[in-house]
Amino acid sequence: MTIEMKHLTLEHFQKAINETFSLTANIGEETKTLAFTLEEVTERQKCEGAPCIRQPFSLLFLGPDGVYIPQGMYAIEHEAVGTQEVFLVPVGQRGQPLNAQHLASDAPVEYEAIFN
Repeated sequence: MTIEMKHLTLEHFQKAINETFSLTANIGEETKTLAFTLEEVTERQKCEGAPCIRQPFSLLFLGPDGVYIPQGMYAIEHEAVGTQEVFLVPVGQRGQPLNAQHLASDAPVEYEAIFN
């Protein structure tokens, strides 16, 4: 069951912490399905002024070892939310800030998605 993006809340994702999401990405000339683990769901600062559709939140995913994907839109899939197009940003590696020029080739990269 896919939930409309505007109706997704942090509660939908909290049920899936430490679970695997399938992510579809173009790597080189191939389209691959990768396993990403949802590590954290974080409530963000409440929006002020303009009315909000939902409470802002962020997701932190851990990618597979030795795989780096650049920031961009990706399809993620999990039974809790169905298939969703999200904008992912690589943010770190083994808890350290990300340095794309000097990636540890065997370490997984962390990726963040923000929902406003």
